[in-house]
Amino acid sequence: MSIKGKRLIYVGRADNASQKPHTDEGVATVSILAGSLLASSNRGFALSSAAGDSVVSRFLVADKDQHRTRNIDEPWTAGENMIAIAPKDSDFLNVRVAAGNNFTDRNVGLSSNGDGQFKIAVEGENVLCYSAEIIDVTVDQTLVRVSV
Repeated sequence: MSIKGKRLIYVGRADNASQKPHTDEGVATVSILAGSLLASSNRGFALSSAAGDSVVSRFLVADKDQHRTRNIDEPWTAGENMIAIAPKDSDFLNVRVAAGNNFTDRNVGLSSNGDGQFKIAVEGENVLCYSAEIIDVTVDQTLVRVSV
């Protein structure tokens, strides 16, 4: 669920460099919200089902459909060509986080929730990114700003 100020997935780089993120194009195999963690296969993109302790082969996040001026809460539908972002170090993104994850400080590690959403990483889990804001997540699919 997006809130005012979170209308993009790729926010920019920490060093304000004008570099664009690396993007990939593929077919959505299921309905996918922008900001979701993706898995890539020869069939296209799906929501990542990797658990937090699994190694994600490639960190990919669904971008919003800017070409058709859709908003951030309108999903890519199965069968559509979609865009995925492969973030680099120092990139800031808004990603989907599962309910019940309350960020009381910045720089909290996030891992995969196993359903395309992120969650607070516990010891032994693969940290993909770090929170860049303090927020209580009370609803599934809430957008949270993170840094890579």
